[in-house]
Amino acid sequence: MRLLLDTCIVYDWLMGQIRDAEAEKLIQAEDAYVSPITL
Repeated sequence: MRLLLDTCIVYDWLMGQIRDAEAEKLIQAEDAYVSPITL
């Protein structure tokens, strides 16, 4: 599975602002594409 992350999610993840532990684990464990636009 590949995730499609928008830049806001990536920024929040890099800054440690994601409070959902399951979502953070998923981002770290899976390959992801980053969208240059917010969906």
